[in-house]
Amino acid sequence: MTQPKASTGQQPQRAAPSSDAYDVAIIGGGVVGLATAYHLSRAGRRTLLLERAELGSGCSGGNAGLAGPRYSMPLAAPGVPRTALRWMLDPESPLYIRPRLEPALVPWFWRFWRASRRAQVQRAIPLLRDMHRLTLKLIDEMHTREPLPCDLTHNGQLMVYGGDRGLAGGAADARWLQAHGIPSRLLDPPSLRRMLPPAAPDLAGAVHYTSDVHLNPSGFLTALADRARAAGAQIREQCAVEWIERRGRRIRGLATACGMVRAGEYVLAAGAWSPQLARQLDLRIPLQPAKGYSMTIDAPRDFPHLGMLLAEAKVAVSRLGAHLRFAGTLELAGMDHAINDRRVAAIRRAVRRYLPGVPQPPPTVAVWHGLRPLSPDTLPYLGRPRRYENLVVATGHSMIGLSLGPATGMLVTQILQGEPPAIDLRLLRADRHG
Repeated sequence: MTQPKASTGQQPQRAAPSSDAYDVAIIGGGVVGLATAYHLSRAGRRTLLLERAELGSGCSGGNAGLAGPRYSMPLAAPGVPRTALRWMLDPESPLYIRPRLEPALVPWFWRFWRASRRAQVQRAIPLLRDMHRLTLKLIDEMHTREPLPCDLTHNGQLMVYGGDRGLAGGAADARWLQAHGIPSRLLDPPSLRRMLPPAAPDLAGAVHYTSDVHLNPSGFLTALADRARAAGAQIREQCAVEWIERRGRRIRGLATACGMVRAGEYVLAAGAWSPQLARQLDLRIPLQPAKGYSMTIDAPRDFPHLGMLLAEAKVAVSRLGAHLRFAGTLELAGMDHAINDRRVAAIRRAVRRYLPGVPQPPPTVAVWHGLRPLSPDTLPYLGRPRRYENLVVATGHSMIGLSLGPATGMLVTQILQGEPPAIDLRLLRADRHG
């Protein structure tokens, strides 16, 4: 089955001759860039968004569409580095780090280890919780103004556990998040099967995070793009930034595949491609491209309208209208777009283990892959770097870009409007790693 695309089908717009006509130029057409373009254009700013390929073609269009405060626990959390060390050389594990000579990988992992300390996580949870809640508020406001064509569903999210040890850890995480006001309830095996009939009979149980939502990411991106254009934003696809012109503490312009672009302010929201562009500005943004995969099939009629994570396998499953999507794995292999068949096979095995009554994706199904921008502390980079006075960095959203993207777009707009951000962003400083 062909994966849905976020592109609206319009032909890429070609750049006009060099001009200072734009207030803000945004680099990157994923959910962060599109949300920023949407909010800026609604605020009356003359906005141009530049996307190197098609809208949502990075990691925004093919994910599982899960969003909500359940993801307030950073990936870098107590115990995770030790688990990652056990997994990192196993090509079929949830986290695989392909052995390679890359000097940046060692300091990245060292920072990941340091960020997993309990005190650091305790500081990060309220920040992420508030960003997720802001995203849900913004999505609901958009949906109220005009219904979003993205199968938005408010049924919460299940964390499904195959074994007692996993369920005990999941219950501990839920208690930690409940202490920060994030609601959930524990489901025993009978309650889980009532809510999720295809579940295997020997599963240990689940945690139901009741305030989460899920949606079709491609439909949501299309709506963001359409509404940004309607508010006056210009969007150019197939328009990669090739060189950044700078002078002193200001960016002067962007040499792109479709002409020279000049603006008063610039936003770097290029996801996994952000570090290469940042190097032209002598900025250090250490990100690892974290490859993930997804497959989409026709949904069985009786499959519930739920989003879920098969917890031990780290595989997400979500009902997207008439379709069912399986997504997962975290593969650190650099800027590598090759599909690793063993990683895809691990997703299939997880579905068989947890949901034996669900049809397997046929061998002919299209396998989507995308590179998620993973920072060492698994928190976004958001704000103005000290080196430049007309640049805002908004990248590094790891596996939760869809859930943080709309909030990020609003926060970037507040920064560019000279307003105090609605959320304290000190933990997300753009140049906190150099």
